[in-house]
Amino acid sequence: VMIALDVDGVVLNLEQRIIELGEDLFARPMLRLNNRYRFADRYGLNELEIEQLWREFDQRGLLGQLKPYAGAIEAIQEMQSLGMPIAFVTGIGSNWQAARDANLRACGLRDFQLFCTGSAFEPKRPVLEAIGAHTFIDDRLRHLHDVQELIAHLVWIDLGDEQELDHSEISAHRYPSLATWFSCHRQELIELHQSNRQSRSE
Repeated sequence: VMIALDVDGVVLNLEQRIIELGEDLFARPMLRLNNRYRFADRYGLNELEIEQLWREFDQRGLLGQLKPYAGAIEAIQEMQSLGMPIAFVTGIGSNWQAARDANLRACGLRDFQLFCTGSAFEPKRPVLEAIGAHTFIDDRLRHLHDVQELIAHLVWIDLGDEQELDHSEISAHRYPSLATWFSCHRQELIELHQSNRQSRSE
């Protein structure tokens, strides 16, 4: 049972790192004003500020220094202990692959596949189809929508952010975090994995 996961917004907390950097650069609280997708709109930054923020973010290599969401690493490690292969399918450029790999390993993860699709707007379907994912977990509904007839089990991590689609348009389980989803579906995944192993041995 291949489990495919997005990284930012599912496993690692990009937004918190952006907030910390913004407060350091601009010497003021970064207050969330709305649920807009663009950080500039969400935190009321002007164009010069958002350019400075992303420039500093890149120069400091902060994409490789993100902290995990509570319980996310433990959930993935338990999936792996149950024999489920893990693949991360993340919307970043290949130039960041080494940093992302190191970040995930620094959090305690091992024995995973990592695919970088180029940007947050590039489709993830080609990778998901190639690896034969059974479950796909993402915080962006558009990526789930692209594969809803391809993947058996879709999971939307709802962070309260603006989306291009409505959840009613997609057949996906909705949870506030990866840890919550896993705790609710743990036994189901175990039984499915055992069933698949038994089928392969017959």
